[in-house]
Amino acid sequence: MKPAKRIRPRHLPLLEMFLNEYEAMRQKMDAEAMPALLEIAPLIFGKWYHSALVAETILSPANIISKDLEKSGSCSEFAYVLRTHPRKQGAGQYTFSLYEYSLEAHPLVEDMKTLVGFCYPDCRTDEQGFLLPQAREILLPRLSIPEGFYLEYLTRLAWLAFCFPCPPFTHIKCSLLRHAGNFLHRVQRKSYGSWQKRHARLQPSVSCAPCIWRTA
Repeated sequence: MKPAKRIRPRHLPLLEMFLNEYEAMRQKMDAEAMPALLEIAPLIFGKWYHSALVAETILSPANIISKDLEKSGSCSEFAYVLRTHPRKQGAGQYTFSLYEYSLEAHPLVEDMKTLVGFCYPDCRTDEQGFLLPQAREILLPRLSIPEGFYLEYLTRLAWLAFCFPCPPFTHIKCSLLRHAGNFLHRVQRKSYGSWQKRHARLQPSVSCAPCIWRTA
């Protein structure tokens, strides 16, 4: 999914607070740990972005930036996402994307369209119903949040709403329910509202798995 908004130059000093500290810490680690630390940087950034900069206040980067971009009469929220690029060097390893979140235009819906489109007409999965590593590598850069945890969350939602297991002969596959395409092309507000109900079914247990099946 493409970012909805251009990065605001006035926000860069705040965002670079994280990059400077994180990269300084990473450079002190053993060479073997460097790739893994780069890989998890977006996850660590997300925690920092929504955490208070000053104890016992609400002054988080998320709140500061959302307030700065707040539109009169709008319910939209804005958030930056960090992306990493292992093949590049120095500052080029990190880039930021700015997204707008609202009931009318929510990145979650666009990301689900990307996942469902990838699964059409069918897609191989593991025994727990999750995508194989090769598919994950293709899909993650296309999502608004390029994180494995987020892709797993989308996959769980897809099993609740759009996918069903195919009876293969040599490997495990999933395909789409007939209503998937129509549902994703409905009005955005209705689609997101329907997903909120399905999301509630994932709440009781963080570790709950989608439908599980095995090959015959």
